[in-house]
Amino acid sequence: MAKKVLKKLPEKFKENWMQDLRSGNLKQGKNYLKCGDRFCCLGVAYNMRNKSKWAKNHQAPEGMIMQTANGYNDLLGENDLPAKIMDVFNQDYNNERTVQDYLAFLNDNRGWKFPAIANWIEKNL
Repeated sequence: MAKKVLKKLPEKFKENWMQDLRSGNLKQGKNYLKCGDRFCCLGVAYNMRNKSKWAKNHQAPEGMIMQTANGYNDLLGENDLPAKIMDVFNQDYNNERTVQDYLAFLNDNRGWKFPAIANWIEKNL
């Protein structure tokens, strides 16, 4: 079976996102885009463009769970990032998950660290 060719992210966004993921400046969390001072890889993407638009959702043992301006806290909503980025995130990855579902799976379930996720993004998106 041939490997699926995915739509690509805008180059500048991709470069900045990978740089943030590889910087070591952000703490990695899971299950939420942002909880306390920890981020999922998708939360890092949202934070790059919307740093001041996080809203409090509810308190969890790990810290305050934040949501996007559109009310999402585990995956990105349709209007959380520009359409050309969301089109890439919402495309089918493997007939079971969208790209953003797969990235959340790598972050939350597989336990991939940010640099490994950045490498996947560099290679595939």
